[in-house]
Amino acid sequence: MKAWLYIVTTGFAFGVGGLVTKYLVDDGLDPVLGTALMMGATVALTIPLHVRAGKLPAHGWRMAMLAGALNGGTGAVLINLGFEQLPASINTLVFALGPVFAALAAHYLGQNDRFSLTKAMGLGAAVVGVGFLAGSLRSASPAALAFPLVAAAVTGGSLVLVKRVSALYPPALTLTPLMAGAALFSLVLTAALGRFEGVAADHWPLIIFNGLTGIAGFGAILAATEIASASQTSLSGYLIPLIGVLGGVLLFDEPFGWRVFLGAVLVLSGILLATRTHPRAAIVVEQRLQPSEKEST
Repeated sequence: MKAWLYIVTTGFAFGVGGLVTKYLVDDGLDPVLGTALMMGATVALTIPLHVRAGKLPAHGWRMAMLAGALNGGTGAVLINLGFEQLPASINTLVFALGPVFAALAAHYLGQNDRFSLTKAMGLGAAVVGVGFLAGSLRSASPAALAFPLVAAAVTGGSLVLVKRVSALYPPALTLTPLMAGAALFSLVLTAALGRFEGVAADHWPLIIFNGLTGIAGFGAILAATEIASASQTSLSGYLIPLIGVLGGVLLFDEPFGWRVFLGAVLVLSGILLATRTHPRAAIVVEQRLQPSEKEST
């Protein structure tokens, strides 16, 4: 039950953050620079928590920063570039394939996190549900579709590494280096692409707000992977478009039709089906290593 609380928190935080990001990008904020600023805000806001939590070994910093660069920085930059190039419906639908990549990576790279027919049926139902939430697909170039597709693959697949980090060290110690890796990656990419631009004054409060959603979202991911499997944690990716659509209905007066209702039912049903414990494919949560094992790692 505790794991699900973290998973729902992740979906809610990133769903709300996605709505804010879409608004900022549509309002002129460069998506690559915006990612660097939002991740940087998260790092700054988490430093007091990190100082209180204690000291993280150098090995832990390296692992957490690499996980952040992949799961946070790469995924966020690509999905935000997708918002710049694609309709939100297509971007959301393709990115929602992340849990499928996570399940495949966990099957081949994770311990005791095997892929099963039941899990496949649940993931498939949730993907179809996201399709209903996203609405009808419009034409888009293959090059533009590569942004959310690669984002889904990298974000979903790298959850196995995030799981490894949370198995070795508590979330309070790894959240800041995780976000530092994401911020550093997106900042270097911003410089490499020459996408430094002026930021409107009214964008800063929303950038800081998204920094707070980053603390909630990535902190919940670390906490969830500490006690649950990587593939189960990844199911928060299906809650993001659900929260996004419901937020659009409540905040932006978007219509609530049969697609939204059917999509919500399929998403929630798919998540429940994907996490059913199967007698031959039970999920066994990886336990954190003992201190003696950490030192030898």
